[in-house]
Amino acid sequence: MDKATYQVAPGFVWPTVGHPGRVPLWALAPSPNQPRTYFDPDELKALAETMCPDKKGHQREIVTVRALTSQELEQYFPARYLIKSGERRWRAADIAGLADIEIRVKEYENAAFEKLDMYMLNENRVGLSDIEDAHYLAGLMSDFALTTQEELSALTGKKLFHVSQHLALLKLIPEVQALMHPSIDVRSRLRMGSAIIFSRLKEDAQREFVDRMPKGKGVTTRRQVDWLKAEIAKGGVQISTRQMKPGKLRQAVVFFMGQLSRRAGEIARLPEFDRLFDNLEPDEAFNLLGDVKDAQAELSELVARIEELSKPFDPPKAASTVERQNAASKPATPQPAAKTPSAAAEAFAHKHNKSGTKATTPAVSPEPIVKRVHEHGKQLLGMQAGNRAAGTNQHDPVPSPPKRSLPTSGKMGGEKTITYMGENGRKVTDKVNQAKYLELWDKGLLGFQVDNKDRPAWMPTREGAVEDWKKFCD
Repeated sequence: MDKATYQVAPGFVWPTVGHPGRVPLWALAPSPNQPRTYFDPDELKALAETMCPDKKGHQREIVTVRALTSQELEQYFPARYLIKSGERRWRAADIAGLADIEIRVKEYENAAFEKLDMYMLNENRVGLSDIEDAHYLAGLMSDFALTTQEELSALTGKKLFHVSQHLALLKLIPEVQALMHPSIDVRSRLRMGSAIIFSRLKEDAQREFVDRMPKGKGVTTRRQVDWLKAEIAKGGVQISTRQMKPGKLRQAVVFFMGQLSRRAGEIARLPEFDRLFDNLEPDEAFNLLGDVKDAQAELSELVARIEELSKPFDPPKAASTVERQNAASKPATPQPAAKTPSAAAEAFAHKHNKSGTKATTPAVSPEPIVKRVHEHGKQLLGMQAGNRAAGTNQHDPVPSPPKRSLPTSGKMGGEKTITYMGENGRKVTDKVNQAKYLELWDKGLLGFQVDNKDRPAWMPTREGAVEDWKKFCD
C-alpha cells in the first residue's frame, strides 16, 4: 500500500512524551527486541474478549512505546512508534476489531537501557517462559558489558539464584531447549528442575538422554529427575558442579528454610485454600499434587542430609525462634557440663576457641525449622482431603487425593505450629504447647483471632486444648 492509504483526520495530534493519546493500530510496530517469542492464540482471543466494545469491554492498560527515529520510519513504514510493552494488547485489539489503541511515549538514554526497560515491563506482567528469560538475561549482560552474575542480579532486581539458574539453561543443546519453548503446553513442558540437571551434562550425554527421558502430560519433575539421576549413576556420566563456600551455603539454607516456612504457612492459612482443587481437570489436579509431592520429597532429602551432617555435634534439642528471643532477654545462667564431644565436634570447638580452653559443643540443629516445614507441608497436602472427608467442599470435580490424618476431635495432640501476634506487635509462626496455646487464646492473640476469621479446622478448640493440658498435668 502507498502512503496515502494511511491517513489520519485533519488536525490529529500524534502523542509525544508526557502526552498520551489514541493512535491507529497501523501506527505501532512490534520491537525486534521483544523478550516474548511466542504469543498463545487462545490467550490472545481471551484478551480480545475483554477489549471488544460489543461485549462492553475496553482497554484496561495503556501500551508503552517509543517514537521511531527518522531512519527507522522508512524501515517500519507505516508505523510511527515501536512497542515497548503491550504487544499482546496490540495484537488482541486487532482480533477484537478495534481501530485504535491508547499509548504513552517514553524516551531512553540508549539502546541498552531501552532493552532493560522492555524486559522489566514484560517480565513483570504475564511471566516469560524460563528459556525466554534466560536468553534475554544473557542479552542484557552483553549489552551492559557486565562480567558477573552479581552485577546482572543488581541491574535487573532479580535474585542471584534466579539469574544463575536461568543462565545455566544456555548450556542446553537446541533439542533440550526446544522442550522448554513457550508454545508447548505448560503441563508437558520441560521444567526447571530437570533442565538444570541437563545443563550440567556434556552435549553428547544430553542428546543421549533427551530422547529416552519420560516426558509429556502426567510426568512430574520428580519422576524426570529420578530417571536422570539413575541413568547418570548407571552410566558413570560426569556432572559439572560449582563449588560454594560453607558460609555461603549456610546462608542459602537458612534463607531458603525461612522463606519456605513463612510462605507455606501464609498459603495454608488463606481463607480460600479449601477450594484449591475446585474446577480443575483431573490431569491438572494430578500435576498440582505431583508438584507438591515432588517438593516434599526434595525437602525430605535435604532435611535427612542436614541431620546426618549434624550428628558429629551431638546437639541437644535446638531452641525455637521464640525461645531464642526469650533467652536473649534473660541474664545468663550457669550451664551444666557438656558431654564429651566427638572428634569432629572437638576439632570444631578448638578452632573457634581463641583462649585455647576446651569449649562446649555448639548446639546446632535444624530440627525446629524442619518440624515447622513438615507441619506446613502436611497442611498443604492434607487440608483438602480433610475437608472433603468432612463434606465441607461440594465443588469436587476430581477424585480426592489420598487422605491424610488431620485433627478432627478439636484436641491439641501435642505441640502445634501456629501463627500468633508476638510481643513486638508482629506475627510469629512457631511451635507452642498446650499452656501457651491457652494463654494466646484467652488474650485473643492467635492468628485467626487477630484477623477476625473462623478457626481453621486443623487448630484445636479451647476445650480440646484444656483436655490435653489436664492429661499432661496428670
